[in-house]
Amino acid sequence: MAELVDAHASGACVLMYVEVQVLLSAQMMKIGIIGLGSMGSSVLQAILSSAQNSPEIADSVHFPRSQANAERLKVQTFSENAQLVEFADLVILAVKPKDIANVLAPLKGALKGKALLSVAAGVGYKDFAEMLDVSTRVMVTLPNLALTVGAGVVGIAEETTFTDVEREFVEAVFSQSARLVYVPSALLGTLSSLSGSGPAFLALVAQSMIDAGVKQGLQRDVAAQIVNATFTGTGSLLEKTFPNADALKSAVCSPGGTSIVGVASLEQSGVPGSFIEAIDKTTARFDELSSS
Repeated sequence: MAELVDAHASGACVLMYVEVQVLLSAQMMKIGIIGLGSMGSSVLQAILSSAQNSPEIADSVHFPRSQANAERLKVQTFSENAQLVEFADLVILAVKPKDIANVLAPLKGALKGKALLSVAAGVGYKDFAEMLDVSTRVMVTLPNLALTVGAGVVGIAEETTFTDVEREFVEAVFSQSARLVYVPSALLGTLSSLSGSGPAFLALVAQSMIDAGVKQGLQRDVAAQIVNATFTGTGSLLEKTFPNADALKSAVCSPGGTSIVGVASLEQSGVPGSFIEAIDKTTARFDELSSS
């Protein structure tokens, strides 16, 4: 049985009780979430999805910033971050990177001996170590948007002071809706570029292909159906059938056929290099934000 609370940087929090599969013993873990925006809501939904039974919801007052998400997820809100931290054993931090320092500063004492799980980009393990007491256990993760549809990627920094039980809880929650990838903290920016920014890059490709289909005479909704299904099918082929992307490309491009002509055109236009440059620049920006 795990007990869950949520709190916004502005002061809203949520209380519920959730039984989580990984905690099959009599041990009770109390969990709080600071920030119930898009990512915080996705994490909360992942926790709810991993629960064995429906959560019991405590009564409280909704605050405007979290009201919509709280109502959608059938949770209710309380008022103070400090009260949340005092209550919780494990605190999930899901605020914007620019707000982290201000949110944590008044909570440093309250977080002593607690576990802090970050799902915010731009702040690494060493940064948290400098902001928090040495007794505060820290794990840094980077979920991407596809977590909301059960097909996400969650990057986890290898450096962590979480206990085995806490780490198993995190893995049990996220593994229901994402692929978990452990990387050194120094490579979180690269992971963020691939999985965090990657959906935007692929969406740009999808939109360009849809526009091309419209140019050739297809109705836009028809072109979108074709492209969307092609993206889904290609992902499955890469995951289940082919050892790597090059093998898939070679299988599609028969000698003298149509596909190889299109691939050659993309290569001559510098598209592969443009993607590499985009990853380089987004990683550099991630590192810049992390050091600011």
